[in-house]
Amino acid sequence: MEIKVKIHRLFNNDYSNIRATASMTLDGVLAVHGIKIMANSKGGMWVVLPSAKGKEEYYDVVHPLTAELRKQINSAVLSEFKRVRESGVDVLPDSARETEHTLFDEDFLPSSKTE
Repeated sequence: MEIKVKIHRLFNNDYSNIRATASMTLDGVLAVHGIKIMANSKGGMWVVLPSAKGKEEYYDVVHPLTAELRKQINSAVLSEFKRVRESGVDVLPDSARETEHTLFDEDFLPSSKTE
């Protein structure tokens, strides 16, 4: 499965576990927005897919159905996060982001045209 990831914003603060926000496309046919890259106090990193708050708790909006897909998503998102973070730039222009796991196809970007 081809997974393309775009890191939208990096966070570098001590009061939140969120380190970045991201989006991804799966096989060029499904876009998932609202992904968070989180860190714990020991430096461990993990990927949080979109969720919504119900009356009493949060529930998954998007989740992989297999452990293999979960591994692929985590690997793609975390490797792109590390690449962008190590570049030292908060937000890169799209032309600088094109790697194996990055950048939405133009078809997935919101259109600025009004119909």
